[in-house]
Amino acid sequence: MSQEKLHISVRDNDDVVLKLMFHDRTSTKPLISTLVQEWHLPLNIIGGNLHHSGENTFGHLIVSLKHESKTLTSITTYLKDNGVSVEILGYLQW
Repeated sequence: MSQEKLHISVRDNDDVVLKLMFHDRTSTKPLISTLVQEWHLPLNIIGGNLHHSGENTFGHLIVSLKHESKTLTSITTYLKDNGVSVEILGYLQW
């Protein structure tokens, strides 16, 4: 995915692109799996990485999913409650 394809305002049938930032406490929890199973989300993993520094693990994951305000609010709250930082990078049509 290139930055040029992203736009800042949502349009019909757009996916929202999120950057999820994990740290040591959250990097081993099956949070993405839970999102897919409990919210029945078709989640597209665009990219990411995981780093190990001594005893600490941290990283990020870039994902996209169909934009729906209610669902986005719900999953963002779930992720934040579980220690994951969430940033909306933009909107995209595939």
